[in-house]
Amino acid sequence: MKHTPGPWKAAEAICENAPNEHIVTNGKWGAANIAIVDTEANARLIAQAPAMLDALKSILDMGWLPKDAADVTEALIAEAER
Repeated sequence: MKHTPGPWKAAEAICENAPNEHIVTNGKWGAANIAIVDTEANARLIAQAPAMLDALKSILDMGWLPKDAADVTEALIAEAER
């Protein structure tokens, strides 16, 4: 795994210079922010990326996806893990 392990959390940035920014963090003390974005919605979406990746892997492992959908899912997983 190359990305910062989840779970990730969305939070409002506490910074005088950027009062409307939102951050995504893994919530561990001293950890760097994963992302700094302009809206709360974007922060929430990015924060769910590790869970969505796990869900895609689980769906693929079930083996019931049609071939074309399985190919797309495999490509999405590969891109996320690149």
